[in-house]
Amino acid sequence: MVQPTPNGSGTRPRVAAFLVVGLVLVVAVLVAVVDSSDTRSRAAGTPASIAPTTSAPTPTTAANSPTTTTDARTRASYTPTAAKPLRLWVGGDSLAAGPSWAVFEAAHATGVVKPLAEYQVGTGLVRNEFWDWPKHMDAVVRARDPQVSVFMVGANDDQPIEIGGTSYKPPDAHWVAEYRRRVRQVMTTLTAGGRHLVWIGMPPMQDPAYSQSMGLLDGIMQQEAAKHRRVQYVDAWAMFSAAGAPPGTYAASVPDEQGTLVNMRLDDGIHLNVEGSQRLARAVLADIGKLATLPPS
Repeated sequence: MVQPTPNGSGTRPRVAAFLVVGLVLVVAVLVAVVDSSDTRSRAAGTPASIAPTTSAPTPTTAANSPTTTTDARTRASYTPTAAKPLRLWVGGDSLAAGPSWAVFEAAHATGVVKPLAEYQVGTGLVRNEFWDWPKHMDAVVRARDPQVSVFMVGANDDQPIEIGGTSYKPPDAHWVAEYRRRVRQVMTTLTAGGRHLVWIGMPPMQDPAYSQSMGLLDGIMQQEAAKHRRVQYVDAWAMFSAAGAPPGTYAASVPDEQGTLVNMRLDDGIHLNVEGSQRLARAVLADIGKLATLPPS
């Protein structure tokens, strides 16, 4: 299988045009499953600055140390082999572009995992007229039958939701309740039939108002993950926060596992670069290693 490219493309207006052009050229050769036809570049009417009154989530662990669940749900359930590999699906929006590539590579390198990676630019859980993730996830489960899935979405979800003919903006309580329902729906679908899900949270963003919106989403995702016995949550909010600063403080360079500052973000202040994608992939593989017996790396 051809692996997806590590270089995601921004869907916010501030992203330089050359990044988008570069993505299209590379995707044509490298992406395993991708729809790059999106011309929406975030839906019209999206508020440029949303300042929710809900504060960003405070991770329960130290900054840069991803939060994962360590109770009975993490006991190894699979013992894959080269002849009978673990079926792994990895996907999400443009934020998942680099991580999907990095997880694909790391999982494939084990020799006992059969990964499938895809990402859909400009998508999310708020707007479904271009791409409907809940319906797609149902199709993925039926067609691909993944034993473990990895999902990362949210970069385009700081938008109004229409409920019963009325449009609500975050952090309105109606908006929060509906977004929570949609997150729960995806989690339920991807854990049906004894399957497992690794859900990756939102990282801090360079733009303060946008980052606060992502913090609101991240809190919802983390709370919902805690309610599902077969969902593990990777705390990207903590992992990519500035060293020595309050959680959620943006920095392009953050500590790696050894404490060395490494640039992990693209210049758009939104997406992860190769190093950031690989850092996140190592955390994801560690969680997958709690669900399946993998050979030493």
